[in-house]
Amino acid sequence: MAGVKADHNAYPIIVKNVIEKNLHQGILITEKSSAHVELNDINDNIKSNIAFGGKKSVNTMIIKNTIRNGRCEGIFIIDGGKSYINRNKIF
Repeated sequence: MAGVKADHNAYPIIVKNVIEKNLHQGILITEKSSAHVELNDINDNIKSNIAFGGKKSVNTMIIKNTIRNGRCEGIFIIDGGKSYINRNKIF
């Protein structure tokens, strides 16, 4: 039910997308995965617009995204380690 779900040791590069109006997260990066998320318009998702954490999530990069109007968190992180989150616009 997420717009984009990274699972099972994945490392997707998610660039220049419109991700909106999902019943769960806009982008969900599961425990053993990480991702590069850049230049996306992520909005109006029922749960977090972006959620990630756990093992290997230290490789996650969230850069230059516009994150708006989520019902819950803009970015939800649990045990995110040294992830890189920079130059995002969160409303």
